[in-house]
Amino acid sequence: MPARLRGQLAKDLDSGKHPMPHRPEDLFAIGVTDNGNHLFWITTPEKQPDAWTVTIDEADGHTWHTHDGNLTSFLVALLSGHEHPPVFPRHLLNRGAFFTPAPPAAPATPPAASAGGSSTSTAAIREWARAQGYDAPDRGRIPATVIQAWEQAH
Repeated sequence: MPARLRGQLAKDLDSGKHPMPHRPEDLFAIGVTDNGNHLFWITTPEKQPDAWTVTIDEADGHTWHTHDGNLTSFLVALLSGHEHPPVFPRHLLNRGAFFTPAPPAAPATPPAASAGGSSTSTAAIREWARAQGYDAPDRGRIPATVIQAWEQAH
């Protein structure tokens, strides 16, 4: 789970103003709606992920809904209309269900050598990426998306 989200949950719990049904360290973020609700696996029992249930927070609120079942059963219940989590807005599924999958991660490999036989240095790719607004680390592996963008541009 992103550290910032877990930190905010822990802060809310520690403040005592916003009770939570689960310990932040037992939650693993698995998704977010376009409305801002976060979906979590409740990772207990730790060694039995098939038994993990699902909980959802209220966007801009402090109410939680816990589904007594795994992620698959939650999605089936939600999309079939058998479950209406009170933390979701009533109109959430009025447009029908849709998913925006993340693009598949391509392996981060250095760009192929040019037709002249010379390869482009990673420093040149990093410099180009920064000029284009990409976040390119000073050292280590260049993200595959940056390499792909560089290859398309060249």
